[in-house]
This record gives sequence, C-alpha cells and structure tokens, in this order.
Amino acid sequence: MENDVPSNGTIEHISINNLENTILKCNKLQTFISSNDKTPSWDGEVFIYGSSKKIKSNLIGKANVQVKGKWRKDITKIVKEISYQISVDDLKNYKDNGGTIFFVVYCNYQNFSIFYTSLLPIDIEELLKNKEHQKSISVKLGLFPMDNSDEIFNVFYEFYENSKKQHQISHKIINNFSRGILDSERYNLVMSYSNLKLQTKEEMMKHILTHPTYSYIHDNELGIDSVYKKINFDTIVEECPEEICVDGKVLFNKLHYEYDKNGLSKIKIGKYIYLDIHNKKFHFSVAKTLLEQIKNLQYIEHVMQNNDNVIKIDNSKLMLSHDNIKKILFNLMDIQNALKKMHVKKDLVLEELTANEWNKLIAFSKSILYGEEIPYYIPDDGQIGIFECNNINLLISCERAHNGKYIIHDFFSSDSKCKNKEKIDEYLKWVSYGDYFDNFEINNVFSTIEALNKDGRANEAINDTVILLIINFDSSKNKNLLILGSRLLENILKTVEDTDSNYIYKINLLQIFKRQRNLTNEENIYLVDLKQRKKDKFCKICCDILLENYREAEIEIKTLSTKEKNDLGKLPIYKLYELETNDVSVKSQA
Repeated sequence: MENDVPSNGTIEHISINNLENTILKCNKLQTFISSNDKTPSWDGEVFIYGSSKKIKSNLIGKANVQVKGKWRKDITKIVKEISYQISVDDLKNYKDNGGTIFFVVYCNYQNFSIFYTSLLPIDIEELLKNKEHQKSISVKLGLFPMDNSDEIFNVFYEFYENSKKQHQISHKIINNFSRGILDSERYNLVMSYSNLKLQTKEEMMKHILTHPTYSYIHDNELGIDSVYKKINFDTIVEECPEEICVDGKVLFNKLHYEYDKNGLSKIKIGKYIYLDIHNKKFHFSVAKTLLEQIKNLQYIEHVMQNNDNVIKIDNSKLMLSHDNIKKILFNLMDIQNALKKMHVKKDLVLEELTANEWNKLIAFSKSILYGEEIPYYIPDDGQIGIFECNNINLLISCERAHNGKYIIHDFFSSDSKCKNKEKIDEYLKWVSYGDYFDNFEINNVFSTIEALNKDGRANEAINDTVILLIINFDSSKNKNLLILGSRLLENILKTVEDTDSNYIYKINLLQIFKRQRNLTNEENIYLVDLKQRKKDKFCKICCDILLENYREAEIEIKTLSTKEKNDLGKLPIYKLYELETNDVSVKSQA
C-alpha cells in the first residue's frame, strides 16, 4: 500500500496540509489555501498579522501563494535546492499582480520537504527576459525554513513589503539611473530591509547573506520608491579602527572583517594579509610597493616568532620559514634605507621585478649603505651613471675600485666622490635635468652648488641653469624647481653688488616670484626704476612683462631684429607675456 502512488488530488491535499501545518508554527500567520482550487495561477493566500491576536486592527497584509505537490518515495536524502518548470502564463499573471510565493512540496505518507521561492515582479521580469514565448521556464527553489517560526514569518513579511513597492516597474527610471543621468540630489539608491527581529549584528549579517536584497531608487521629492534590482550578497566586509603594533610601531590602523553565510570568514590585515577563520591559516601575497611589503613582512615576522611553521605566498609555490622572512625583510630594509639616504621620496614599485633586478637592488643598497664594491657597467668608462628600476630613476656617481668594481654614490650629494663633480659646469648640466631623477632633492643640490661655488666664479653658469629650471617648471609644474632656482639666485645676490651689470639675476628671481605670486610694491618700484635707468631693450621688455605693461612690451618687441626676437622667444620670461597676450608671433619666428 505504501508503495502505491496516490492520486493527484490526494498528493495536493497532503502537500497543502503539510505546508499549512508548517506555516502555522508561526502564530502571526493565517493560511487560506484550498485543495483542488480552480482559481487561475493561485491556490490561496497567507494573512500576516502584527501579533498572535488575529484581528482586523493587527492585520499587516497578505501574500498570494501557489502550491505544487510531488510524490517522493524517499525523502531521507538531504536536498537544498530543486528546479521546477513554471508556466510562462502563470509567471505573467504573478508579475501583473504583485508576485507570489511559489511552493513545491515533496511528500509521501511519512515525510515531507518544502521548497519555495519568492517571485516578486522584478524577479519575474528577469526570468521572462527573452523567454516570453516559451511555454514554461525552469525556476530554482530553496528549502523553506520549516523549524524556525521567526524565519517563516520573515518569508511572508518581506515578500509583502517588497510586493507593494513593485506593482509598477519604471524602466525609464531604471535606465536613467543606470546611465547616471538622474539628479543625484533628488534620487538616491536605498536597500529594503524589513523590520526584522534580529538580535545581533551576526544575525543581521547572516540574514543579508542568505536572503536576496531588493534595491530601490527613492524619489526624495515625491517620497516614493521605484524598484531597481535584486542583489545577492556573497560577502560583507566590515571596517573597524584597530591598531596593529609591532615593537611600538603602528603598522596598521584598521582591520577588515569579512563575513559569508557561515559567519565570520576572514580577518584582513592591510591589503595583502588575511587570516582564514575556517582553516585557521594566514595567507600572504606579495605587495605592490616596497614600503607595503616591509610593513607586511614586519607583521608576518612578528607572528612567526617562536613558530616553526612556514607561510605560503598566494599564487606562488614558495613556502617561507621564519628565517626566510627575516632575511628577505633585512634586504628590503637595506633597499629602503639606501633610497632614503639618496633622498628618494617615491615608494618603489615591486611588481614584475625579475630575479636579476632584485639582485641589482640588493647590491646597489649594500654599496650605498656600507661602501661595498660591486660590478657596474659604465658606458665609455665614465663615472656618471643612471640606475633605473621600475618607477625609480637615480643619477649616480661611481668610484672605481682597484679591482675594477665600483662604489656607488648619490651624484647630487655634496659628499659624492665623482671626479667630474670638481667641474661645477658638469654638475650644473645634470641639475638642469634634475626633475627626471628621483634623488634630485633641492636642499641637497643647493648645498652642493654652494660648496662648489665658494669663489662665485660660476654665478653666470648657475644663472643659466636657473633659466633651464624655469623652462622645465613651465612644462612639469614641479614647484621644487622654482624653489631651488630662487634660493640659488638669492644666494648669488647676497655676494654680488647690485649694479646694472648684475640686474639679470634680479630679473630672473622676480620672474620666478611672478610664477609663484603677485609681485610686491617694493619689487614693482625696483622694476620701474630699472626700466628708467637701463637703455637695454631686453631689460625694458623684461621689466614691462613683469609689470604687466604688455602693450609697451609689444611696442618694444616690434623694434627687435629677427635674431633678437628668436632669442627672446627662447627665454622663459616670454612665456609670461605669451600666456597673457596669446602672442606667439615671436616663437613662430624662432
């Protein structure tokens, strides 16, 4: 008898009884589901109340339901999800009437399992996309929370709350929002979470991760919501301000706690380290920059102290012991200290460094810090070289050792032992290109030039270098170039007499100031006086440009010969005139 399959009517009756008995475990729900119901597309309704007292004043709303029964001889095997073919005509009816909760009940005479899906209008629209002409569509259903009365209530309550917002779907608003052309002050995206009785943060996280979230576009003027889309969250990341210190130094000032549907799954320390809570293992990946890698390894080394375990680098076959970590960290610290000694402010990018490049970096740092002799190729056996590594470019001087190797020095430093440094013209040539090099530090360069020009014989060469610094500033907008230029000229002006023959130093200083700020009254008076005293056309033109007497400057420029115009067009002071007047006639002749 038990092996006989009952009639469809009996199966439907058993299924509905099992479903109603399960729903009624929640005393705030009331079922009205009929067996052998002939109503198109629906089998009944479930009424939702605010309390166990089922009176009209406590009624919140109702949810339409559809129930399908399937006879199964064996229901002992645990199944978490099934698929079921639903008529397209039924789906269209559901969509036009606020949706339905669709149930499939697997049953026999002893046991049953209930599967369900909440088919809201936005869900149905997605199901029907490009399938409107099919007879039926396969839909996935998950296990119904049969033994949890709060969860049972939430299924119906959330369906009701979202259903009443989705009777009308505005495709225009959805499309305009997706394209970013809606007024952001009027419209904003909101997530719909019903007034659920969840006691803890962990319960809320679990609910969000195990249930779909419906997002709505809220119209702040009209106070209405338009459904946007359904979102299924796989993870939630919570950022918490927490200091992680090693030897009194703060390495990280926040942690990220990552939750999945099983609860807390990861604790992320920075960008490249995380603790897998489920497996109780640390994971570590190579950082993109030197400073990040040092910080990460300082933490990993601290964690691995007194621990013989090894740590695996993600996306790599490398397994590192505590001793390996210490050695790598020591080399990285040497590289960072060498760059710091050379006044490099950039963080070295480590991505895609080859083994050969790593070895060059380590050798470079040993030479800079400890004076170790290293093999280094210098073109034409010169003493100046460029050390390049990813995003770092350094100008170095190389001291040849007796064995043919070299000791590396910072070219721009005053203590560099490059013989060419004795020739200030050679040094100034590289200073004019200093913006290209990451060890170009203005205090360092200024001190070196000051030391090399104690007798003042290089004043004119320094002035020419300042002109090149100004030209480079106009291209790169690196303010340090102007700061260095002004310091060099101010230093010259302290040591020379303020004579008409030395006016060019002051003119160039004032054109630097003009790029930084408005000139002072005192500076303007100096220029007016200089213009009256000097008969030199170039001087008058420079004064007029700095005084913003562009019309007078234009008259003077027209009196210049072609060669003189060409020479003027190459000077950075003409850039100030050109920017204000848009006059490029001089440059077109240059």
